[in-house]
Amino acid sequence: MNMRPHNLNFKVSMALLVAGLVAALLWLRSGGMSKRSLDHPAALPNQMANGESPDQTRAQQAEPGRHLDSAVAALKTSPAPDRSRLTLAELRRSLSELPPEMASAFIREFLNSKRDAPTRLEMRVNANGFLADAPSLRVFLLDYLTQIDPAAAGSYAETIMAEKNSPDEWSVCLRNYALANSSSGAQEYLQRKVEEMIQFEPWRANPSIGFLEAFDVVVYSRDTSFVPVLTELTRQTNSRALAYAAFLT
Repeated sequence: MNMRPHNLNFKVSMALLVAGLVAALLWLRSGGMSKRSLDHPAALPNQMANGESPDQTRAQQAEPGRHLDSAVAALKTSPAPDRSRLTLAELRRSLSELPPEMASAFIREFLNSKRDAPTRLEMRVNANGFLADAPSLRVFLLDYLTQIDPAAAGSYAETIMAEKNSPDEWSVCLRNYALANSSSGAQEYLQRKVEEMIQFEPWRANPSIGFLEAFDVVVYSRDTSFVPVLTELTRQTNSRALAYAAFLT
């Protein structure tokens, strides 16, 4: 069998292959693809489609973290409520520019850090059921979370209500949980948690606005078994606000 044509074709193929490899190496060495892109190849299609470099994408993703840090610093140093409203409005605007799932992740990461800052504002509820004013940055974020990611807010409410750190956070989380869950099991959990909150003596002794707002959840859950406790609370003489909230409920 004559082998000469086969040898010739083989040599030509090998030469083309070597030339292709050399060209690819020269392109890489000239900066055609950054090492960061090679480390994260899955991110390349979106970045290339958007005309963004990997470094630009990382900078954009870090921006909300910087806004949250700035909000903490501004709220801690400014005693003026109007300034707090402006700070929260700026933070809301920066979060709204993100995809909801990304903003949700940043908010939950911040909440997990246990950081907070006071706003010097009293809790105030809008006609739509969301907050017009929040007494702390964490309460503001919990309220905003349910507006952009109700399922995540409902799930995270259980994390907050596993501990008793803030009656105002509990109040918002009771609402978040109710909005995200409608099963009979969820209804029982909601009833149990609102009763646990209202009977917690340290919070009941000095009720915040958020604590008093939580009485609405008793009405929402139609928990008639709680009527004897409410009747007892209406006789409170050391807290007219508490007695009045129980009476209305």
